[in-house]
Amino acid sequence: MTHKPFFSIITASYNADRTIDKTIRSIKKQTFKNYEHIVVDGGSKDQTLSILTHHSGSYPLRYVSEDDHGVADAMNKGVHISTGEYIVFIHADDELADASTLQGVFNDMTRETSKVYAYAINFVARNGSHIARPIRIPFWYKLRNTIPHQGAFVHRDIFRKYGTFDTSFSISMDYKLFYAVLLAKEPVVYSNTIVSNMGSQGISSDRNQCHERLKQDFRIQNTLETSLFWKWVHLFFQYPYYLYKTQIVPRIKQSGNQAGKE
Repeated sequence: MTHKPFFSIITASYNADRTIDKTIRSIKKQTFKNYEHIVVDGGSKDQTLSILTHHSGSYPLRYVSEDDHGVADAMNKGVHISTGEYIVFIHADDELADASTLQGVFNDMTRETSKVYAYAINFVARNGSHIARPIRIPFWYKLRNTIPHQGAFVHRDIFRKYGTFDTSFSISMDYKLFYAVLLAKEPVVYSNTIVSNMGSQGISSDRNQCHERLKQDFRIQNTLETSLFWKWVHLFFQYPYYLYKTQIVPRIKQSGNQAGKE
């Protein structure tokens, strides 16, 4: 009988030779060993493949390098290749929080059963870091993404039931999946334990992509929502929230940066 790992850790990468070694080392040092690491590389032209080759054979790593159609496509390839019971996405500029992370998650799973476990992540930016916690307020997911996917351990049955990531979304593919899951009232176990450090190199962290991200978020809300009440809420919420994220927040951050320089 072929052994199946408990966790599948999936990493999407492209020209990530500056960060992926740190990602790999955070996975290799885990005290919980029943996992597999799958790297789906988009055909990197830098030293990413050399780094993967260097680590190959020293821990349960599998990787493929070929052209893809964006992050969602890479994540879907990883899901299809994977064999673990629970799947988590730790990309090429992310890392698991510490050596006991997987063991801690496994322990939580033995105490409370669910198909989705949502944990906090530490977002590491050049100008500092902040903790993004999963939001368990009822219905808040209808207004914004409440589960960071670098902190989500998702049973593979969820992907069988709701499908994989929609490749027409370049940024908000995870929001669409979790919106569908929460709309269907799938139980989620929430925890404020930090399981990963998220880097600032990904597309979702790019401030220049804020307009596109909000556009995709609103399209998800308009497409998936079935309640007339919430459709009206979205109608009145989306434009003020757009102004807040694109006008007010940048000004607050700019003022803070200027104050810090004085």
